[in-house]
Amino acid sequence: GGDEFTIVLDCVDRPTIERVAGHLVEAICSIDMIGGHEIDCGTSIGIAIYATKDQDLHQVVKQADEAMYEAKRSGSGFQFASQTPVSPAISINAPVQNTTQNV
Repeated sequence: GGDEFTIVLDCVDRPTIERVAGHLVEAICSIDMIGGHEIDCGTSIGIAIYATKDQDLHQVVKQADEAMYEAKRSGSGFQFASQTPVSPAISINAPVQNTTQNV
C-alpha cells in the first residue's frame, strides 16, 4: 500500500516544477532503512497546474491523481497531467509506497 499527499507550489515555472518533482523522487527513493529495517521504497508523482481562478480545484486534484497513475504505469517517477499548461500554481499528488523486508 501507499500514502498520498498533496504539495502546492505557488508562482513557479515548469522547469522549477520538474526540478522539485525530481528532487522529491530522488529523496524518497534514497530511503532504504527505517528503524533498522530494510525497505524497498518508490514514488510516483502526478502534477497538475491550477491555471485560472475559474478552475475547479477538485478537477485539478483529479488531474494530478490521473497523472500520478500514469507515472506509476510508465515508471517515470513523475508525470504532468495531459491538460497541464504553464501556470503560476500547481498541485503535486504523490503516493509514497514501501515494502518492509525482514520484519
